[in-house]
Amino acid sequence: SLVMMKKSRLSLLLLLLLLDGCGESAPDEEVILGEIRSVQHFELTEMELTESFVIRGSGTTIEGIRSLSEAADYVDNLLRPGDRIGVYSFTHTAIAYLDLSRLSTDKVRVEGKKVWLTLPPVEVKLAGRSPTLEVLHERVTGTKRPITSEERKKLQDEASRRTTARLRSGSATYDLLCRRGERQATAYFSGLLHARGYEMVHIAFDRHE
Repeated sequence: SLVMMKKSRLSLLLLLLLLDGCGESAPDEEVILGEIRSVQHFELTEMELTESFVIRGSGTTIEGIRSLSEAADYVDNLLRPGDRIGVYSFTHTAIAYLDLSRLSTDKVRVEGKKVWLTLPPVEVKLAGRSPTLEVLHERVTGTKRPITSEERKKLQDEASRRTTARLRSGSATYDLLCRRGERQATAYFSGLLHARGYEMVHIAFDRHE
């Protein structure tokens, strides 16, 4: 009958609405989390850190002599006529970044057109294992011994040691990189979320434990 047909159509309509509700898109928090986590390693800013050294004369200090043969080489080179000088710089690139794979579900909250996002703390690392060497000046005259690769390697190791010390947590350089990274991340994610239609975006950062 007509009444039965109308009831059947109404039942079918309600069923379709329920099925549509069951298959609706994930909550906004999950969508935002998924997009941000997919980036994983997000590099924010970088800074070049340079250490410079001079080799002059023998290139060896008295404190650096550890054996009789080194002492003999030092005295021998010191007495040779001529000049011996090398000026070198070693440059590392430090990078501030976020490990977004660590973002947990409680770090995003959405209320209508407002969103609160708490990002992991900014991390700092060195790019590559060795610094870039630049020979600023090198001159060996007379009978002085040439400046060796071993001498440059010692300077490179010292440059790496000093740069690592400059980047220890709490140092001025470390803090500067973290602040720059936080500004970059805040600008990026604020722009991203505003573009998604959120009118109020609040970005915060977790702190290192």
